[in-house]
Amino acid sequence: MKPGIISPPLKVPSSIPRPPYALNGVVPPSPFFIAIHDSSMVSRMRVSCNLARRVLDLAMSSAKVGMTTDEIDVIVHDKIVAEGAYPSPLNYAGFPKSVCAR
Repeated sequence: MKPGIISPPLKVPSSIPRPPYALNGVVPPSPFFIAIHDSSMVSRMRVSCNLARRVLDLAMSSAKVGMTTDEIDVIVHDKIVAEGAYPSPLNYAGFPKSVCAR
């Protein structure tokens, strides 16, 4: 791998809800308790985990020799946004991309 130019962060439509760190990159402290989730929240987590699995599969099947991590970031970002979700790494503690790749 060699250093390259880092493109600007990709945009997320305003219709997609954002986590607290989305605007300023400041990650709120973790809660000091164990959350007990009801069946509705468990169902929502299943949907979220299913999307994460599909996006990971897409990223893995899309990656080809010679591709840049920026190209993979665009694929992952576009899929997550198309599903109506916010790419969780984006601006987490100031991280500029939608996928963590090296």
